Amino acid sequence: MRQPVVITWGIVVVIFVGATAVGGSSIRRYSALDRRVVTAETQAAEQTARVAGLTQQLQGLRGQLAGARAELTMAKRTLRTTQALLADAASETRAAVDSAEQQRRDMSTLKACLAGAAQALQYLSVKENYRALWVMTSVDRKCKEAQALMAGN
Repeated sequence: MRQPVVITWGIVVVIFVGATAVGGSSIRRYSALDRRVVTAETQAAEQTARVAGLTQQLQGLRGQLAGARAELTMAKRTLRTTQALLADAASETRAAVDSAEQQRRDMSTLKACLAGAAQALQYLSVKENYRALWVMTSVDRKCKEAQALMAGN
C-alpha cells in the first residue's frame, strides 16, 4: 500500500507544483494587466484634461474671433461712410474748381474790356479819336460779354 500512497502523493505534489506555477503566472499576468489598465486610465485622464484645456482655449479663440469680426464689420461701415464722404467732397471740389474756372474766365473778360476802355479813354484825352475808336472796336466783343455778365448778376 505504500506504493500507491507514494504515487498518489507524488501526483498530488506534481499537481500542486503545477497549480502553483500556473497560479503564480496568472497572478503575474493579472498584475501586469492591472498595471496596464491603471496606466491606460491615467493616460486617458491626462488626455481628458488636455482636451478640456484645448476646449477652453478654443472657446477663448472663438470669443476673440467674434470680437475681431465685430471690429471688422465696424471698420467696413466706417470705410463705406468715409468713401461716401470722400465722393461728396470730390464732387464739391470739382464744382468749386469749375466755379473758380468760370470766375477766372469772367474776370478775364471784364479785365480785357476795362483795359480796352481805359486805353480808349487815354486816346480820347489826347484827342486821338480814331485810335480810341479802333481800341473800342477791338474790345467790343469782350465788353458785350462783360455787359451780359453784369446784367446776369
